[in-house]
Amino acid sequence: MPTKDIHLFDRSNQALQVTGIRLELFDAVYGTLLASDNSKLLSSGDWGVQLSFVSSSHPLDIYVNDPSYRYPGNALRSLNGQLSGKVEIDLLKLPPGPGGQAPPSGLVTAGSLSRLVENGIFWNQQEKAATWNLIFNYLNIFVPWLSRIDQLQDLGKVAQNWQSALERLGIDAALLGIGREGIGAGA
Repeated sequence: MPTKDIHLFDRSNQALQVTGIRLELFDAVYGTLLASDNSKLLSSGDWGVQLSFVSSSHPLDIYVNDPSYRYPGNALRSLNGQLSGKVEIDLLKLPPGPGGQAPPSGLVTAGSLSRLVENGIFWNQQEKAATWNLIFNYLNIFVPWLSRIDQLQDLGKVAQNWQSALERLGIDAALLGIGREGIGAGA
C-alpha cells in the first residue's frame, strides 16, 4: 500500500509545528476520500501526516480541512495515485478576520474580487495571498462538483470548512457565483 508522507511548512519554509490541521487525500476523478489524518510530530522529527491509501490509476488531491480556520484553501493537486512519496507543502495562513473593506456592488468579476482582497486594510500581503489562495481554490476545486457535492459527503465537508473560512473573512460565498446558500447546502 503506497504512502504519502506530507510534511508541513510555513511561508518562511520553517516546519509548521501545529497539531490538528486535517489533511485529506482524495481521488481527483471520483471525489472520494481515500485517507486523512491530523498534523502532528512525526517519528522522523518533522511535522505533518502519513497517509496510506490503496493504489489508484487516478490522480490524487490533498485538501486542508482545518477546524481552526487558519489554513483552509491550501491544496495540492494531481499527485500520482500509484506511488509513495514525500510531499512538502508550505501552508498559507489566513487572516484572523475580515479585512475591513466593503463587498463589491453589482456584477462580481475577477477584477472586483481582486479589489475586494487588495482593499483589505487589516490584512498584510501574506494574508491577502492566503485569501486569494482560498478564493481561487474554492472556485477551482468545488464548482466543478456542484451538481454532485451533496452525494460526496467528505468532499462536501471540506467545501463547507472552506466556505466557513470565507465567511469568517467577511466574504459571502454568493459573491463567488455559488448561490446564496453556498456549497453543501442544496446549491
